[in-house]
Amino acid sequence: MQSCQVKPVFSQHKDFPKPDIEIKVKFAALDKLYRLYVVTTTNQVIHFDENNKEIFRFANKRIGNITDINVSNPIKIVIYNKDFGRILELDNTLAEIQEFSLSDFGFTDVSAIGVSNDDGFWIYDPLRFRLIKIYANGKRAFESANVSDFGLQALQISKIIENGNKVVLLDEGKRFLIFDNFGQYLSSYIADNARSFQFDGNNIYYFDGKDVKYISLSTFENQILFSFDEEDTGLKDVLVSPGKTLKIYENGIQKQIIDR
Repeated sequence: MQSCQVKPVFSQHKDFPKPDIEIKVKFAALDKLYRLYVVTTTNQVIHFDENNKEIFRFANKRIGNITDINVSNPIKIVIYNKDFGRILELDNTLAEIQEFSLSDFGFTDVSAIGVSNDDGFWIYDPLRFRLIKIYANGKRAFESANVSDFGLQALQISKIIENGNKVVLLDEGKRFLIFDNFGQYLSSYIADNARSFQFDGNNIYYFDGKDVKYISLSTFENQILFSFDEEDTGLKDVLVSPGKTLKIYENGIQKQIIDR
């Protein structure tokens, strides 16, 4: 998805029309193919097609409270329960592949997980202040230096996405941290009030509660992509895909065509 200079203003009022998808949303994500996955408030995972039709559903109370979902690999969906450090891998039909706990490998208080291009996982260890790549058997592949050496303190990592040869971490509500896929720290970008983000390998897209912004890692641009009316109450998140946006509300999802 290419960066865009168009800055339309979208308006949505309290009595907004019936959503395209009526569902109780905890959070939602788009994979690299811009397919939609929704985690509901009852901790179910639902995959929708382009026509808003449910294709697959995962529901298993054993996993407990789902706190993160990573769909950067379209054939391996990963859900995470940070309360117990439990990772569950699902295939592209949302059938279970395997499950394991980070505590078995000595990791605690891990708040988010990322998926690597070679079937591994990225975690930020808040006790060792390091980004670490591991595999499902606990073997470590790469490990960053102590991030405090780069002046990074009290990180609250809420999302990790690898794409291409970059790994992006969101220090919730503050900034993005950029690493290469060997775990070497590269740079950081201010991102006030960022709630989540998408990363296409070169551009970061995120919603700050009012605007959708993008950061180009090649040109260092940081600009507003779309603005939303202040009366658009209840808007939790915005996901961007070619030609449209998906507006995430607590009670549903609306698709809005981008008129260029």
